[in-house]
Amino acid sequence: MDQLAIITPSYMRPVELARLDLSLEENTRVSLLVQKEFVEPRSLVELLNEMTEEAFQIGASHVAYLSDLCVVTEENFDTRLMDVFKQSGADFVDLPIRNQPNAKAGCFWAVTKKFWLDLECTIQCPDYYHFYADTETAMYAQESGRYAVASNLGVELHHVNTGLAKPDQTHSASRSHKKWDDEVWRERQAREFLWGRSFRLVRKGDKPWHS
Repeated sequence: MDQLAIITPSYMRPVELARLDLSLEENTRVSLLVQKEFVEPRSLVELLNEMTEEAFQIGASHVAYLSDLCVVTEENFDTRLMDVFKQSGADFVDLPIRNQPNAKAGCFWAVTKKFWLDLECTIQCPDYYHFYADTETAMYAQESGRYAVASNLGVELHHVNTGLAKPDQTHSASRSHKKWDDEVWRERQAREFLWGRSFRLVRKGDKPWHS
């Protein structure tokens, strides 16, 4: 039986997380919620990989990734998302940001368990701390023909970039290793590495956030 889990990492945003949870309660019937507080010395990527494994272990067949700054405003969000998977045959479904239509692909998305297994049970590249890892996964889904967009479905984002939030401690923390991620992205692009096409890393050993 198909079952959707919604994964949300959070950090010092209890009010925003409660707002998301209320919107999920009002617009979905999802019973599997995997929510964890981000704590150093893990990276966001490490946390998301851990949460994804947990979601599939407790019985999910599909997982969707949302931020604690997201709000779900559309009725039957979960049912309609599962319909996109069934109708498209895709293993990766991109969720548009309704109030930021020009946002890059791969900000928020959902995947099947098969897609996760094919990525060796590591949904995002461990080279990264925060940025670009989601982009690489989306790029691989597009390249491999397993990608679809939920064009009639999406989320609302209360973020600095949409003008609905101000910079906070969470926003600052997410950028603490932006330089590292920028350098890793350039290295991986230069070597034509793409997570999913291969599982090669450019930065082995300890990461700066582990020290």
